[in-house]
Amino acid sequence: MRIKHTPPGSGKIRTSGKVNSLKTQRTSESRPNLKFLENALLAVLALSLITPLLVPAQGFTPLPNPIKNACDNFLPNLFNPNVWLLNEALGSHSIFVASDNLLFPRAFDLVCYEGHPSLADEIRMSVNQNPCCNQANDSMHEAVFGLPIPLPIHTANLYNVNSTWRNYCCYSSYSNYTVYYENHNGTGILSDAVYGDVAAYTALELERKGNQTAALREIAILNWMYDGRGIADDVYRYGSPGERGMYQTFKDALYLLALTETGQRIPTGLEKTILSMQGQDGGFHTGYNLEGNYTGTEENVETTTLSMLALHSVPAHIYIEGAIYFNITGTGSVRAVKTNIWFFNLENWTVDVDVTAYWDNTTEIIGSEHITDVTNTAQSGGACYHCNAFFTHNVTFDPSISHFLRIYAGNSSTVQLVYRAPYMPTAPPSSAPYWYDLLGAVNATTVLLLVYKRKRTRDARTQRLANLSTARIWLTPKAVRKRLRRSVKAD
Repeated sequence: MRIKHTPPGSGKIRTSGKVNSLKTQRTSESRPNLKFLENALLAVLALSLITPLLVPAQGFTPLPNPIKNACDNFLPNLFNPNVWLLNEALGSHSIFVASDNLLFPRAFDLVCYEGHPSLADEIRMSVNQNPCCNQANDSMHEAVFGLPIPLPIHTANLYNVNSTWRNYCCYSSYSNYTVYYENHNGTGILSDAVYGDVAAYTALELERKGNQTAALREIAILNWMYDGRGIADDVYRYGSPGERGMYQTFKDALYLLALTETGQRIPTGLEKTILSMQGQDGGFHTGYNLEGNYTGTEENVETTTLSMLALHSVPAHIYIEGAIYFNITGTGSVRAVKTNIWFFNLENWTVDVDVTAYWDNTTEIIGSEHITDVTNTAQSGGACYHCNAFFTHNVTFDPSISHFLRIYAGNSSTVQLVYRAPYMPTAPPSSAPYWYDLLGAVNATTVLLLVYKRKRTRDARTQRLANLSTARIWLTPKAVRKRLRRSVKAD
């Protein structure tokens, strides 16, 4: 599914055998009844980076080594020896210099570690030798590799470059294939509030420039578009019958890339949703509906390479084995510490990992190493390649206290006790004599009794005065004074 930036409702989703092979182009126009909301929307979104939770895709089992499957099977099968480029999709007669043959060589270099080692170089040579296409750069897609692009992103122009490609091809026969070059050099501007992929590419470029505040504003737009299942931008909400209600996998992948590049939290299940779009031949399907069903959509180069790059960008789920080897040798206040740390990747793809070990609760580093090609033992026949780090370092050692190692591998960490201080019995804490407590209790009781007696006396006097004021007999002032004197003497 190659979805281009057409006004929502004017394009079609690519489905097998149903849509013209040419790319439809997006324009800078958006829905008129939404235009007035853009400024207010951006102001609100900039205040919040809350990412919704994803409802995980159900009922699928990821292929073993999904990236390796794409590298070894799907993508190489698209190679067209007539032009030394990849076809857009299986059975397609369209070849796109950009974005397909821009994305593939760089993605192949980054994430494909074995098999077809010369394929990326052959395509790169074919592209670089042809002066027509600016080495396949198109002012948008190269942002995923950290290359600069102009902002804002403009609409695209599509060029037929068959005539220029013919002279640089090793074969003369083109059959019925057509080579296109798409470049975002149009006069219109694509809105990041309308297209999810435009917001993602803009975020990547702003992050590259070091303007993270503006990059996070784009992330806020993407968070608002993301509804828990996919990017529900204007194409999803208001597109034509072929587009409306269909999530686009490459936008999910770009969202994931933008989140990892800007250091933001990844919604639960987003990786699983992307993985669920992979077919048995290793290619990733271009779209899916609300139920996660991709039936009728094709697998193509753009969606597959962006999905590979996105999955590879996520920090690996590393497991550090519990029984860490360590050895402390020497005497005195400085001793040598040796440790051998074993770990492996719990995910389905090969990753690079930074491993560091610290001494105690300090910044003293026992060792640090960047380890490449860490694998998953369950997916590699039980073997784990490049899955340990061995460090030796002299440390300050105090035999009277316990010592430990703090170990970090990727996004996993653990603490390993390496020396336990000998047990030293201590005297029980001293306490005051028991009669101190008894004296305190006696004093407290005495105070309570005195307070109680004083209260009873005051209550009795108050009652007698009340009785006197309510007496039914008549008393002279002199008699009243006598009664009061008696009451005072009684108290």
